[in-house]
Amino acid sequence: SIDSEDDQKTAPSNSYLYENIHLLSAWNFVDGQIKCKVAVLLGKTDLSHPALAGVNIQELDCTAGSDGRPDNTTTALVGLIATPHTNTSFVGIAPGAEVLAINVLDKESHTASNVDLADAIQIAVDEERARVVCIPLMSEEFDPLVDDRIQYAFENGVTIICPAGDGGHNKPIFPAALPNCITVSAVDHEDHKAPQSNFGDWVAITAPGNGFWSTKAGGGYAKVDMPGTSAACGLVALILTINPGLSPTQVAQILHTSSDSIDHLNPEFAGQLGAGRVNAFKACEQAIDLRKAYPIQ
Repeated sequence: SIDSEDDQKTAPSNSYLYENIHLLSAWNFVDGQIKCKVAVLLGKTDLSHPALAGVNIQELDCTAGSDGRPDNTTTALVGLIATPHTNTSFVGIAPGAEVLAINVLDKESHTASNVDLADAIQIAVDEERARVVCIPLMSEEFDPLVDDRIQYAFENGVTIICPAGDGGHNKPIFPAALPNCITVSAVDHEDHKAPQSNFGDWVAITAPGNGFWSTKAGGGYAKVDMPGTSAACGLVALILTINPGLSPTQVAQILHTSSDSIDHLNPEFAGQLGAGRVNAFKACEQAIDLRKAYPIQ
């Protein structure tokens, strides 16, 4: 959600977010530009936002029912993932990463059909060569077509990131519960599970999502309660910039083994928040170690 009451025009700092996941140390591992394309399958991005001026954002549309207006959530996701260092104090997790924003939201219902979502995944993989696909959509129903496309993406070296959902329960939702997705629950800046975030033994990791600033459609910034997918996607973009030869399975393993357990901070959810909260420094360090062990030919 976007808290419009906390709007501000000048760029705020997310320093506590960066500190929480040890991001500043992780950036030291990246030599130069972020070389990874991240696809966000949701709505339209506000391409006129000054903070996003230095980001290579390509927009596509997979629904005939779009009204073309920028979507707040999509703009916030893209901002948290890719806002470059040139934007003073507000910076994304993977500054300057290339973004492919594919609109799948119908203008009337503001929902996505499974057919449009499946088409968007196919386009991101085959035509646009994205390495990371963020699907911030949630459904209680399994869909075989979406499952098939996610399996296809996985087999073609694409890492899929999905939110665990925002119902505050442990019932699996889709596509997050599919076996080839990395499912993310949200935590606040003290590593407590976000009140709205789902949980369960089907969750892979947690990432900061609550109470942070991001870009807002129409300009300026707003505090957001997000599902943690933007932090996870940005981190995967860093990992794949450091070691582009990693498979989705290896990326998932790095995220699992590098995360910091937060069960002691969330005893009522012990064993239901995945491997813990992501640690960008340890994840990037492991990506380098694998590059040394298995150099790209």
